[in-house]
Amino acid sequence: MPHEPVGDVSLYFELHDFCEPWRAARSPIVFIHGLGGNHAMWLYQVPAFCDRFPVITVDLRGHGQSTDGDVDFSMGDMARDIARLLRNLGVARAHLVGLSLGGMVAQQLALDSPVVVASLVLADTLAGAPAGAEALLRDALRFIEESSMAAIAEARITNAFSDRVDPTMRDYLIDQVARNDKAAYVRAARAAFGFNSRERLGEISVPTLVVVGEDDRVTPPVCSEELAAGIRGARLARIPGGGHITSMEFPREFNRALADFLLPL
Repeated sequence: MPHEPVGDVSLYFELHDFCEPWRAARSPIVFIHGLGGNHAMWLYQVPAFCDRFPVITVDLRGHGQSTDGDVDFSMGDMARDIARLLRNLGVARAHLVGLSLGGMVAQQLALDSPVVVASLVLADTLAGAPAGAEALLRDALRFIEESSMAAIAEARITNAFSDRVDPTMRDYLIDQVARNDKAAYVRAARAAFGFNSRERLGEISVPTLVVVGEDDRVTPPVCSEELAAGIRGARLARIPGGGHITSMEFPREFNRALADFLLPL
């Protein structure tokens, strides 16, 4: 699958389209992964939706097979990357499904380039750090800056799943995240920890679904409740027992929520 130049970086993406060509074409779904992840984390979603929507999975800058640029970047830069990718592919509008960091990128894209966004699914993410959490964020970022990728992966992925997750899945993700380039991971973490869309949520006007695992320890349900309350007409779907990566830990429930939201659009 191709790499696409989008300004100062090149994004790796995959397009999966098994829709019946005699049916009216739908806008594609773009799946955007979380911090330290890549396009492959959507393995349960691609086959569930690619016969009803064209599906695009992408590696954010500094992740997977995409390049980094070797400079600090912002959430706006990552959102602009996706907008340029869509333009280069000739996509006028797309449904964005973003998890964690990907949900922040999706929010930023909806704010910066609303014309290209058909709908939003914001999964296990937030609008910004809760008030009073500044010290916790500083400590978390310091841990990332000072630790090895192996230690970062062990701590963050263990915390991201619920206690009931299949340990084989958890260990696989720990290994995958540990393979990230440390400098690129730190740059992405700084962008995520500095993100705040709280004051602009009212500007988002596209249909929006907010999904959260009820046992999410990374971005607890209160963060999703704030998103749903701040975006006009947004729906909130809770996944009982789910941790921070509901798309992988509870794929049936996650996909059902997506289908109930996207298919009528």
